[in-house]
Amino acid sequence: MLSVSRHREDYRTAIGWAAAQPMLDESRIVVWGTSFAGRHVVDLAVTDRRIAGAIAPAPLVDAVAAARLVPAGQSLRLLGLAARDVVGGLLGRRGTSRAQAIPAASRSARHRTPVSANA
Repeated sequence: MLSVSRHREDYRTAIGWAAAQPMLDESRIVVWGTSFAGRHVVDLAVTDRRIAGAIAPAPLVDAVAAARLVPAGQSLRLLGLAARDVVGGLLGRRGTSRAQAIPAASRSARHRTPVSANA
């Protein structure tokens, strides 16, 4: 199950660890997060004084607007898979279903992936 508070706590723990390392300059800690993690990075950059900077390419900052971009049929299918995972988790099973990438997003990612000169 997705837990925003646990994700942010993981970031805070990693930031605390980095700040405590004698070989690192605690005044130069930068966090990175893309998409959903980008949402955490934006929030942490505002709320955690230990962070000197944040890199958030394509952060998910408006989940409602993003949800509107997903076709209704796909949303229902994903809701069904999520419900199946929750029930499976309650019964002690892990990883009972798999969500798959949106085909259009997969095609888009292939176009952005650099091709090696040696390939």
